[in-house]
Amino acid sequence: MDNGKTEISLGGTDVQLALPQSFALLSDVVSAASRNQGRAFGAALGICWQGSGKPRTSLQGYSYDVMVYGGAVLDELAARGLKYNELQAAGMMAWSLCAAAILTESEVSDTEDFTGGAAASTG
Repeated sequence: MDNGKTEISLGGTDVQLALPQSFALLSDVVSAASRNQGRAFGAALGICWQGSGKPRTSLQGYSYDVMVYGGAVLDELAARGLKYNELQAAGMMAWSLCAAAILTESEVSDTEDFTGGAAASTG
């Protein structure tokens, strides 16, 4: 991972991931994992995917509802023949990229583990 960018392999194709500019969008995607990991990972993959092969579905087309958008991304990519485990692995990488951009290291660990660890100190 380098400055909010990374490259992954998905279905035998190299995919470039890069962070969107919106902190609010990153926050929405990261927090969505507490409700539905799969959809959060799908949304992260959709918002971070750069270049060819990017899912055609758009977040705007789903009224910026991250959960519905994440499901639509997964459906589209599954329809292309991508396997569940590949989608989850790629989505987790994209989600981790988003989380690392807005959370401290301990917050990322707590969120990824869904342990609900102690709140971060503000002092």
